[in-house]
Amino acid sequence: MIGARFDWEAATRRGLRAGMDRLRLAGGFALYAMRRFYRDQCLEAAGSLSYTSLLAIVPAFAVGLSALTAFPMYSDARQAISALILRNLVPEVGEVVDTYVSQFAGAAVQLTAVGVVGLAVTAVLLLATIEWRFNFIWRVPTERPWLGRILAYWAILSLGPLLLGASLSLSSRALALAEDAGLGFLLSRIAWVFPFLLSVAAFSSLYLIIPNRTVRWSDGFVGGLVAALLFQLIQMSFGYYVTRFVSYQAVYGAIAALPIFLLWMYLMWAVVMFGAVVTAGLPEWRAERFGGRTSGTHTLTLALSLAILDGLRTPGGRRVRELARRLGLATTMVDDRLHALYEAGYVAPTGGGRWLLARDLQTDTVDTLAHALGMHRAGELGPEFPTAAWTPRFNAMMRGLSLAEQNALDVPIGRVLDEALPPQPAAAAPYSAPPSGRTR
Repeated sequence: MIGARFDWEAATRRGLRAGMDRLRLAGGFALYAMRRFYRDQCLEAAGSLSYTSLLAIVPAFAVGLSALTAFPMYSDARQAISALILRNLVPEVGEVVDTYVSQFAGAAVQLTAVGVVGLAVTAVLLLATIEWRFNFIWRVPTERPWLGRILAYWAILSLGPLLLGASLSLSSRALALAEDAGLGFLLSRIAWVFPFLLSVAAFSSLYLIIPNRTVRWSDGFVGGLVAALLFQLIQMSFGYYVTRFVSYQAVYGAIAALPIFLLWMYLMWAVVMFGAVVTAGLPEWRAERFGGRTSGTHTLTLALSLAILDGLRTPGGRRVRELARRLGLATTMVDDRLHALYEAGYVAPTGGGRWLLARDLQTDTVDTLAHALGMHRAGELGPEFPTAAWTPRFNAMMRGLSLAEQNALDVPIGRVLDEALPPQPAAAAPYSAPPSGRTR
């Protein structure tokens, strides 16, 4: 019994330590994301997108819902989608948007072909602005060709409502069957789950589709989950403020809905930008947090960078997928390393989605590449470290280690990639006889 109790207590302590470690990691990443959010001027971007949305949200809403009119089976789903979206807005904002969408949808039926094209262009420009901001957050230097961008935008505006309508139809059928089975009380308790899951799916889809870069599914899901949680928080807080503190109506009078709508759009876009920062920052944070722990990690990173530079030594360069197939690696890994090399000035993108060399590999050394990628050599102790009798000797050792590493890496990159040195045989360990009187 004593041993069992001791094992349980030890397991409990290990679990608590693991939980605290995860909390520290989460807190460290939260601080990293907030600093990156401020550094990327995401609040200014949220303000710009708020004014853009003021002109484009109603046309985008109307274009998206009009895609359902071609399918009579989704006639009821159109009303359900409209109600679902408006329910996720605060009451005053939802009423204003509902009024204008109804008027706009009725007038859109009478538009000519030129008017329909103008309507679509207004909605597409909003998505183009979002893509530009996302590419800035993801540090993407190139944009998609216009044809590919328009096709992607149109797929979002048309296929998105269709998929949402199908999911709502299936969920309505499932709810009806559950009601018949006598599970109505349970369903009323978990009715909030479905809208929340839709929010997670919508935000995650934005972060996976819009940036002109391969995004991991797990990173997109984490960013979508964070954005959905923040969205629920500001929805409750903003709704409480609007319904309890009505002094703004006395100040603004008949146009009170306009500043409320702008403020809501500003907060919503701030949430979208923060979720994008979380999604884009996860790979960078993992590299900064865990990438410098061991020399083996630096060795792997440097070797992968050299392999990519070697793969780009071809006329016309290569695409990310071509490099990934050539190296037998995941596209996301090659994409992350390419952007690190781009920031270091060793590669450059082209308009066709290809990457080219931007430096002369016959003059730049491996040591220069390692420094450009942030792989610093061993150094002396800083002044913040307390001086002891052994610190001068230790600093001399570190200087010798740094000099030896510099001499070893002071070789042109091109020469390393061109030469194929024969493998050196491992030195045989000297044989030592076992002590007398013992057998092996």
